[in-house]
Amino acid sequence: MIEDDEGENSISKSERKRRMLALQSVGENLVALSHDALKKFTLPDNLRDAILDAKKINPNKHGGMNRQMQYIGKLMREVDAAPIIQQLEELSAPSREQTALHHLAEKWRDRLLTDHSAVGAFVAEHVETEEREVMREKLTTLIAKTVEERKKQAPPKHFRQLYKTLHTTLVKAAAASRVDAANPAEAG
Repeated sequence: MIEDDEGENSISKSERKRRMLALQSVGENLVALSHDALKKFTLPDNLRDAILDAKKINPNKHGGMNRQMQYIGKLMREVDAAPIIQQLEELSAPSREQTALHHLAEKWRDRLLTDHSAVGAFVAEHVETEEREVMREKLTTLIAKTVEERKKQAPPKHFRQLYKTLHTTLVKAAAASRVDAANPAEAG
């Protein structure tokens, strides 16, 4: 125990303050979460209550909010913050699937802009049968407008819209694929 006291005393006042502010920042992130997201965290009752109380404080009442955040920071010093920080990071980080879908949409956009015949391949691979003709027309129009946009060196409005359309379609296809995988009897 003596070593802990010496270790605590050997930390500079500035370092203690940095740690305190970091924990208070974690508390601020917890306060910013929705009630549903907050329920997923394993927190001591007094910390959870303090966070819920902070949510009730009028944000324009800076003094009250500052005092509550300091109190939350104090409570954070009494718990192991590492698991809480890890959960917060997991909430804010995109999933591997989201990142993969983002990259896939970018690859398809680049492919469609260089090879207009790839529209058929994209539509056949990722669009439900009854929606294929509408999507084919939409993509063909967006590709033409994007090419024109680039020629004129205009802002990339249609370029972004093309990405958004591709990404939305890929997300929808991935969700349908998950449903099919979860219900194999219905898929066949």
